[in-house]
Amino acid sequence: MNEGPFVGIDLGTTFSTVAVYKPAQKSFDVLKIDGDTQVPSVIAFGDELVYGQRAKSLMANIPQNTVYDSKRMIGKMYSELDENDIRNWPFKVNDYGGAPSIQAVLKRQIREYRPYEISSYILSYLKKKSEDQLGVPIKKAVITVPAYFDDRQKAETKLAAKFAGFGDFELMNEPTAAALCYMHTFQKFSDSSKILVYDFGGGTFDVSLVGINGKNFEVIGYDGDSHLGGQDIDNALVQYFAPNFLMKTRIDIFADDNQSKRYKGQMKQQCEHLKKQFSPNVKSGSINIQLPTNDNHTATIDVDKYNQIISPIIDLSFTKVDYLLAEHGVNPSQLTDIILVGGTSLIPLIREKIRDKYKIEPKANIPPFDAVAAGACIKAYLKGRKKQRSSRAATTTRRSPQMPPPVNYPRASTVEDNPYANLEPIPPIQPQVVSIDPIMPPSFESISSGEPEYPDITIITDQPIINQTQFEPLFEPPPNIEYVPDENEQPNPYIGMPEEDIDIEIQEATPHSFGIIANKKVVKMIEKNTKYPYSRTKAYHRRSESQTITIKVAQGESEIPSECKIIGIYSVQMPEDIYDIDITLTVDSDGIMSVRANYSDETKKFVLNNEHTSLSHQDIDRLQANRAVISAENRFQTALDDWHRYMTELKKMRKTANEGKKRRINDNIERIETYIDDNPNPSADEIDRVSKELYEMVDNVKWAFNL
Repeated sequence: MNEGPFVGIDLGTTFSTVAVYKPAQKSFDVLKIDGDTQVPSVIAFGDELVYGQRAKSLMANIPQNTVYDSKRMIGKMYSELDENDIRNWPFKVNDYGGAPSIQAVLKRQIREYRPYEISSYILSYLKKKSEDQLGVPIKKAVITVPAYFDDRQKAETKLAAKFAGFGDFELMNEPTAAALCYMHTFQKFSDSSKILVYDFGGGTFDVSLVGINGKNFEVIGYDGDSHLGGQDIDNALVQYFAPNFLMKTRIDIFADDNQSKRYKGQMKQQCEHLKKQFSPNVKSGSINIQLPTNDNHTATIDVDKYNQIISPIIDLSFTKVDYLLAEHGVNPSQLTDIILVGGTSLIPLIREKIRDKYKIEPKANIPPFDAVAAGACIKAYLKGRKKQRSSRAATTTRRSPQMPPPVNYPRASTVEDNPYANLEPIPPIQPQVVSIDPIMPPSFESISSGEPEYPDITIITDQPIINQTQFEPLFEPPPNIEYVPDENEQPNPYIGMPEEDIDIEIQEATPHSFGIIANKKVVKMIEKNTKYPYSRTKAYHRRSESQTITIKVAQGESEIPSECKIIGIYSVQMPEDIYDIDITLTVDSDGIMSVRANYSDETKKFVLNNEHTSLSHQDIDRLQANRAVISAENRFQTALDDWHRYMTELKKMRKTANEGKKRRINDNIERIETYIDDNPNPSADEIDRVSKELYEMVDNVKWAFNL
């Protein structure tokens, strides 16, 4: 089955991970990117764009220009952001038409970036680095999201994946991916097993109850908090150490000047390292802040005080666990296993509390950092197998006399005429019958105060209709080589189940309820924990003579509109003699909601458009401008990398060359070094010219010396 690579990506708040499934070994590899399997989800802006660990190392030096936590902002309105987060972030987050926008300086120009743009750049970097290792383009992937992400957050994650160049991808809930990884790797689950997946990451917490019956893998229920993670523990520790630092140094790290932000960045990094110092037998830990003088600031904390600070945050996660078990009538004694996922789950106090509270020894046989990406790559393989079997079945049915052509992996640089061709087709809108006028959702305050009033109906949804815009890839692709896994490669320890047993059926469930607001109440149409894909239709009647009705889509468990999240408001113009309308809510395979309205005997239908996930012309122009600068910068850096590689080859050749050839080599090395010295930091307008000249020189060197 040569349709790989089968890639899974855990796009985390603090760290991201990439895994690749190897069918020949029935196992997976977690890729090392920049020397580590955990890639910080951080981007630093400046004269160039820096990613990952290099970017994270700059947090203490240029905190106002080093961006992280995009996952905590993605899919949210500015008013929904946590005020403490806004205060703690050293970079500036602005209100951009109701949505958050991150301000950063790239090549001495102030630019604005939406959270999904930052996530798309991180995904692009992971994609490029993975392609470099695998030697083939990656167009397909399974990308994980927190189970408790709502529709808008999932929709913008899909937007980020599309902008990163993934033409065929699927979203998967993180705890489901982790459970699939364990099921595939250990295969020790009996029929009717119940597994609790405790996923405590850097920025989010998810808990899932999973039932396994043979090869059927069913999510029974979810709970969680998309704003609870290791970052909150870091911030609590910073709050603890800050007063002592102020007293000793007279520096207030919460002040708004750049010096204070740099020390705050240092302290945050030190508190993150502090968590790793505490193992079950360690009784104390310390932080060390570098000061301008050689007299650095050191502070210590014992394990009792440390546990006292972090315990309230950890207890919030167990409140979610208890609620999930009670909701489904499951006693802890009925659980087969508790699986730990996410870096924060490594904290010893969490294991201790699980043992004391649930009388079960939690399992972390696979490193908690790896399990989610690994499960995603297994899902990618299952998806590929299913498609291949469907294709074979269709070919058999047609009785075609010819064999189908071999599958050649397309070049990653190819920009398709329609990069969103894999989206579900939208039925045509009949403008003479239906007009759609999106309206921004009101604030929760205006809803609770009784204003404004909406006529007749409202509903629950979030359908991302995205402008059909083409975006060039941010990075140059590898050659067009067919992916063929190494059959002789030694398998890693994560050996999975036999080929004939890998046909696992996965059944996901919705983490939220969805409904329509009618008669000032939320009428639920899709209940929480409904298995999806799923669709439901309800009939509504237009009570007033006005031909315009308002459809409002809400998400939440309450019947009171002010206690639910409004995720879409739409105005629909109906024919004068039509009073009845059918509204259909559909949850697709990615767990994303869409809405259709159907009225009259002619069954005219449309898909409602959520304004928050649509791109305006201004958004497109800004996205294109931002990506053009970053893409050009990446091309220039790639050209420089090629130069340095060939310079190294030339210097090796020089050691054994004759005098005539040695002179030619020295001349080329001098030309290279002079050219780079003369063009150290070309402007955006000059980058393409300089890159082109560099590549021409590279080609000449390769031809002259057979490199």
